[in-house]
Amino acid sequence: AAPRGELPGLRFDEEAEDDREPVYHTLGELDPPPPCPGAVLPRVHVAVNNNPREALLCMARADVLVTSFSSLGWVAALLSEGLTLHPDVSHEKAAEKTHWDLRDQYLDWAENWFRVSDVRKRPGDVQAAFASRKRTTTAADVAKAA
Repeated sequence: AAPRGELPGLRFDEEAEDDREPVYHTLGELDPPPPCPGAVLPRVHVAVNNNPREALLCMARADVLVTSFSSLGWVAALLSEGLTLHPDVSHEKAAEKTHWDLRDQYLDWAENWFRVSDVRKRPGDVQAAFASRKRTTTAADVAKAA
């Protein structure tokens, strides 16, 4: 069923179809909840164990894409029009670089690309980029629906 306890920072509540295998898409809640309710949606769409084509499409269509050091995440970032957050330089030492890894050279080529640390270092730039992107659901939309 859902990847309970396997993703730090996310909580997965019981759902009716949790006994069904395999699970490719599920919703989680940020845990602990965000300190700024209304500004951040607490629900997260998690795609796991999916085929590469579906995973790529799902990631490329995300309102906010948080990548890792994988080539799949890099390709999704290239296709994404949403806000894209890449790992910080300090995390690069932990991941072995390959010949195709061009993040150092091209991280600034798109206005919607930021390092994770930019969320705190350059909040105005990140917020402006996010506001200019087409979003499917906003925190205000969720509040209105509740």
